[in-house]
Amino acid sequence: MTTRGGRSEKVKRIFHQFDVNRDGGLNREEMSALVVSVNPRVKFSEQQISAILDEVFRTYAKFIDGDKGLTYDGLLRTYDDGAGDVDRDFDALGIEFSAGETTKGSEASSSSITDERAVGAQKKQRTAAWAGSPNDGIVFDETWKLVDDLEILVKRLKSKHEKDGKPKSDNNNNNVDAFSDGGWSRELGGPSSDTSDKRIQWEEEWSHDYTVFVKELGALRSRADGARSREEAFDGHMVIGKVLHEHQLFKEALVSFKR
Repeated sequence: MTTRGGRSEKVKRIFHQFDVNRDGGLNREEMSALVVSVNPRVKFSEQQISAILDEVFRTYAKFIDGDKGLTYDGLLRTYDDGAGDVDRDFDALGIEFSAGETTKGSEASSSSITDERAVGAQKKQRTAAWAGSPNDGIVFDETWKLVDDLEILVKRLKSKHEKDGKPKSDNNNNNVDAFSDGGWSRELGGPSSDTSDKRIQWEEEWSHDYTVFVKELGALRSRADGARSREEAFDGHMVIGKVLHEHQLFKEALVSFKR
């Protein structure tokens, strides 16, 4: 008979399964294998995988141990931050605990159950996908409403800048304010060959407009979270991500893909 282990113990098992060289870290190749394995329905392109890994290694830089890669504590933090669903990933990998292992795990991490309960309500509504969508089109009618409202928000944001001629393209732009680096696939955002020429650099004095946009975007994400099913929530977040990507809002697109 098998039982479900504690949350941190599950992350540890996932970590060890992909730490192929047993050096205590997940390098880019090992992390890539993890991302693909826990998302069997998603067909990732190399660009998507690269963008995901770039964001993970940049966001959790303090948990990167040189060439070894992301440490166990770093992987645990990604789950704490909502980058994945521990239970879903654990089940997707077909990992099971024996009764003996569960007892040992509970002794080693006595606070894991308390931690899981604390974040349980927040995790419950999240769809556990790092990025991408198994569907090319929109599946649910309610998702179309999200798209329409999001297009209005984006158009409003850009019109405020265009009105005063503030946005500008910058091929050397490091995107340190509103955007992260590009790299998502053509399937998610159209041809990517010239995206750097179209990328917008937001001026410092326009940060208020962008803050308002992010707040309103958060309301749309909450609507997606409140969908009638996990499948509809998944559809909503993936489509929101696609629309944001098409408008060069790469950082916010990644947030949606990771929900």
